[in-house]
Amino acid sequence: MMLESEADFHLGIDTLIARDPEMAALLAMAGRPKLRRNEAGFSGLASIIVSQQLSTASATAIWTKVIARFPDLNAEMIHAASDEDLRSVGL
Repeated sequence: MMLESEADFHLGIDTLIARDPEMAALLAMAGRPKLRRNEAGFSGLASIIVSQQLSTASATAIWTKVIARFPDLNAEMIHAASDEDLRSVGL
């Protein structure tokens, strides 16, 4: 299922609850998550990975450095980057 809208997102959550009633208890405790969108493609995936590893503030600082160093970010650039280049932006 592609998430095209907030309604799609909530339909997905409702489907999870219908398939696993324990999800309802978890959502009651934590609340419904917000739909967060990222840029499509490699850059969006890389941003998600960086964000999962660190606090939001740290991830934002690192991501700002990544985009400044690799403005047209793609998989080939990261693959070709030296360890020193990656460390210099916090990766």
